[in-house]
Order: sequence, then C-alpha cells, then structure tokens
Amino acid sequence: MDILVVASDRAKSQIIFAGLELSGYQNRVISLNEVHEINQSVTTHPPLLIVYLTSPDDPPQLVAYFEQLHDVPLLTIGSHAEKSNVSLPLPYQFQDLLQRVNRYVPLPADFLNPAYRHFASQAEEEHKYRDLFDRASDAILLIDYETHCIIDANQQAVKLYGYRLDELIGMSMLQMVPAEQHPSMLENTRKMNAAREIIHVPRRTHIAKDGTLITVSISAAIIEYGGRTVFQDIIRNETERIRYEEELKELVQLKDQFVSNISHELRTPIANLRLHEYLLSKQPENLAQHLAVLERETTRLNRLIEDLLVLSRLDQGRQDIIFEKVDLNQLVQQHLGDRQLLAQKSGITLKDELTPLIPPVEGSPDMLDQVLSIMVTNAINYTPSGGSVIVSTHPTELEGKQWIGFSITDTGYGIPPVEQHLLFTRFYRGSAAYQSAQTGTGLGLAIAKEIIDRHNGHITVKSDGIPGNGTTFGVWFPRFSSLS
Repeated sequence: MDILVVASDRAKSQIIFAGLELSGYQNRVISLNEVHEINQSVTTHPPLLIVYLTSPDDPPQLVAYFEQLHDVPLLTIGSHAEKSNVSLPLPYQFQDLLQRVNRYVPLPADFLNPAYRHFASQAEEEHKYRDLFDRASDAILLIDYETHCIIDANQQAVKLYGYRLDELIGMSMLQMVPAEQHPSMLENTRKMNAAREIIHVPRRTHIAKDGTLITVSISAAIIEYGGRTVFQDIIRNETERIRYEEELKELVQLKDQFVSNISHELRTPIANLRLHEYLLSKQPENLAQHLAVLERETTRLNRLIEDLLVLSRLDQGRQDIIFEKVDLNQLVQQHLGDRQLLAQKSGITLKDELTPLIPPVEGSPDMLDQVLSIMVTNAINYTPSGGSVIVSTHPTELEGKQWIGFSITDTGYGIPPVEQHLLFTRFYRGSAAYQSAQTGTGLGLAIAKEIIDRHNGHITVKSDGIPGNGTTFGVWFPRFSSLS
C-alpha cells in the first residue's frame, strides 16, 4: 500500500480513507488504528506516506511510535509533530490534504477516473467558496446536517460570538439559541429539508460567549461542502439596526406627544385671550378685570415660548456653554437674596446652609443660575404657606470622584415615588401641581435636566410623597480643575 492512514478514532480514519479512495487512490490506501498493526505494516510493506490524524486522547504508545519513526514521510493533521514532514491544522479542508498527499504520492497526469475529475472540479469550486467564506462581511457558520454541530466558521463569526475558532467547532447550534427558540429553529430546519430552498429568518436571538444576547437575521441553505451535506447559515448582526429603529420609533412618538402637548398648552391661553377680547368689547366697564386676565395669559404664552426656545437650542446644540470657575456659595446667596420677596409673599421661610470654602465647579454661571432658579421657584410654588425651603451646598464623593453641588429641601406636598421617574419628561405636571393650583408649562425640570447633562452633572430626587415631608432635589457637578 502506498498510503497508510492512522487515527486512534477509527471513524475519522475511515473518512480520510474513503476520501482518498474516491480521489484516485483506489486500492492504494490502508487504514490502521493499533500500534502493533501499524508497525507490522510499515515493516513488511513500507508505505510512501503516512497520514496521521492526531488527537489529545491518543494513547502514549501511538505518539511514541511516530516520534521514533524515521524512514517514512509523515503528514500530521491537528498538530505539528517534531518528526512530521508536513502538517495541517484543524479544521482542515480536504482539498488541502489531497494537494499535500499528491506531493509524496503523485497521481498519473493522464488519470481520467470520472470520480476524480468530479472531485477535482468540486475541490476547485470549494476553494473559490472558501475564499469568499473567509472574506465575507457577514458571519457564516457551516453546520453538520445530521448533528446540527458547527463544523466551520469564518472570522466574522468568531468576532460576533466571541469564541475562538476551535471553541466554535463542535458546538451545537442549540447551545447558541435560547431554549424558547429551539422549536422554531427546528421547524425552520424541517422546512428547509422539505423544500430545499433558502430560509430567511428576519429576527432571532443568539447567545455570545459572554452571555450577551445578540439579535440576528439569518439566511440558511443546504449546500454540499467537503464531500458532505451541510447547513450554511449567513448571519447578520441586527442589534444596532433594531436599536436605531426603536430609538427612531421612540423619537417619532415623542414628536407626536410634543405636538399634542404643545397644542393642549396653547389651546387654553388662546381660548382665554379670545374670550376676554370678546368680553372686553361687550363689557367695557370691566376693562381692568379683562386686562388683568389678558396680561396673565400673555405672560403664560411668553413663558411657554421662551421655555420651548431654550429646549430647542439645547436639543440642537446651539446653546453655547463656556465653562469657567463657579462659586456655588456665591451663586446661592445672590439668588436667594433675589427670591426673598417672592418667598415672603407666599409665606415661605427661605434660607441657605452653606459649606464654608467649598471648592468651585465647572460651568456656565448663567445656566447654573437658571437651574437654581427653576428648582427654588418650584420649591416655593409647591410648599404651602408656613413651610420652609432650605438651599444647602456641600461636596460628596462618588466612584472615587469628587462632586460639588447644592440641594433644595422643602416641606411641601412631596412627590409620590411612582411619579418621580416622570419628573423630567417634557410637559409633565405631577399631582402636586394640582394640589397647589399652580400654573406652569411642565418644562422647567426638563430644561434643568438638559443643562445639568450638558455640564456632565447629575440630579437626584428624594421624597416619600407624604405631604409635609416635602422633597429634596440634589444637583451635582464636577469639581473645577485648572487643567480643564
């Protein structure tokens, strides 16, 4: 015999044996698995080449035998033995094996075996396929038709799932799909078997090595590859696309909600303006009363438009922020001095509790003053007469970073926990607004949140929603750095 195929796994050696037989080496190949049989064959009929399919489970005596073999060329598959003349890595392509075998045991140039001609043509096509397989922009898995185990994968699949190639090969596809999707996956397999057509799965969840869930689309087909029937799954990561679509859908919903809200907010003052314009023409003797209403509604419309313009500039990045050193103690003292009359008029005690020599923060003084104005005005408006509002400054540390901020604590109606996640939604007005009968646009906290975000700060809310216990808002900014 010209070629001796050796593997401790008899089934694997038979696959190579059969492939070489069909490729033109009929009656020139023998497959053996036991060391004593191999030794006897090599001694009595030395082959032109030994093909050794290695395995981590190979018995030591088999490995030792090939370590001391000198007289016969050795082709190893799976690992490069010290004594081997040539080696192939796993996974290997059969056409690569055939090419290397032909170096040591050449086939006749005029060999015309139809089976070989078919295989040679198939090998050429598979070589072209392999080139496309490796260069594809999408992940591709080749899956065994019978066992549903992965037999090959390209680099995009390695990148997508986070496994090494040797980890992917041999994995069952059932390991990569959540259990609740197993029935639909197997149903698609049955359809593909019956129709022998490409199956498109627009959305399926796969599991990466780190446990991350990946949303993918799949085009699956049955192909012939390497002399066997396999499933070819072309897989595209749709996670980002779906996220963008969901974000776009959310933006459309927000736009629709915004149009609905702004229409509602404009309808009431405009209706009031038209009503009192009419009444003014009919009741000129009540001029002062109607003018007072017209002034209030005009002020409300002006405030609404100004708030919308501020939000629009922030959304579009047209609100320039020039960062500089800001002393929060000075900012709070100046602002509370300006608001004392408003607080006294409402029967509210307004005072500060400042931390001496508190470090400065980075920010725009005007914009931070706007945040403070929104928060203090809300606290005064939503605290009944006889209550108090305290504005304090203090530092804190979070995740190893020092933050400087202020907090506003009132003794007002409080904010129920179920409402707190909605506070910064545009046009949202909670139950406290109705309890206090205060007018407003519902845009103040949304504006404050946008400004705080653009200062890389954060805002906190604490309230149990019990009237009299009030609410504490905390606003935090990075400490000023001369290197900023």
